Amino acid sequence: GLFVCGIIYTIYRVRIQQVLKMYRLRSSIARDLHDDVGSALSSIALLSNIAQDGKTSARLKPEDLFNRIGDTSRRMIDLMDDIVWSVNPDNDRFSNMLVRMREYASEILETKNIEFTFKVSENIDELKLPMQMRKDYFLIFKESLNNLTKYAEASAASITIEKQNRAIITTDRKSTRLNSS
Repeated sequence: GLFVCGIIYTIYRVRIQQVLKMYRLRSSIARDLHDDVGSALSSIALLSNIAQDGKTSARLKPEDLFNRIGDTSRRMIDLMDDIVWSVNPDNDRFSNMLVRMREYASEILETKNIEFTFKVSENIDELKLPMQMRKDYFLIFKESLNNLTKYAEASAASITIEKQNRAIITTDRKSTRLNSS
């Protein structure tokens, strides 16, 4: 009887742990959506009201307001895409994230005419990352590329991702443009 009760109790504890894990995951997604999407929608609503009233103390032209609304909307779409992508269990393998990282690097760097290489060590493809870690890693990667395009004045970039012991190491190197003026 004690053995059966012990097994039932163990199954119950495992089930409770699964429910708590799911609750924490759902809470994290809800926080992300509330914070990021809520602020973007508030910004769009505010800019829309200003454009509709036609009165701005900053003397912004209507086309400037509409450009800001469009930019905010596009950022929100990208953010939603990132959240949905990171939650999808099909993307647990690191190789899927590498494809997404390469596509993002291509999209961002090529629009700024920055040539780039994207190198990945062989021992990293089959690595699996938890959802939150995958999301955080990708957001850090995106931010570093955005900073590279905004501030580095680079003509070329080299992105290397490798696994050393238990750490994933990402490096990017830039070559700067020489202005002939």
